[in-house]
Amino acid sequence: MLTERIEVRVRIGKREKVMKVKRAVKVISILRDLNINPVEVVVLKDGVPVTEEEVLVKDTCIEIISVVSGG
Repeated sequence: MLTERIEVRVRIGKREKVMKVKRAVKVISILRDLNINPVEVVVLKDGVPVTEEEVLVKDTCIEIISVVSGG
């Protein structure tokens, strides 16, 4: 049985990467695949912040923004 794979566009800063992932993948899975700590970033989908549990579908584009804190 073949699992349908979809493309998700991921932008990190000025870099853009197209990832082929299993159907209905969560944001947290993308972050894990990229070795990104979810506590250190904000993920935007269509310019709106989303949680790690957001399910991504075909032709989705997300942007990963590093969070900087100071004290």
